[in-house]
Amino acid sequence: MGTGVVAMGFKLVGGPISFVIWSALLSASVIWTGFVLWRAGRMMQAASIKGDRQYDQHGKYLLPPEYARSESATAARRRGKKR
Repeated sequence: MGTGVVAMGFKLVGGPISFVIWSALLSASVIWTGFVLWRAGRMMQAASIKGDRQYDQHGKYLLPPEYARSESATAARRRGKKR
């Protein structure tokens, strides 16, 4: 049974339908890669916002006093959008 399945696969890859199969596989892989990159970007953005929020609430007060007035990049960006 195993050799018949392998032989059938070789017939499909070498036949005229191979262009359709390869096109479908390529399209699916491009769509999947796009989704994975989009999701990774969203996760990185969420982690950045979470880290900035933690810095604004706790981290900057552990630094020397002259840095206590500092703010995270996210807070500065939000303040800039309000103007």
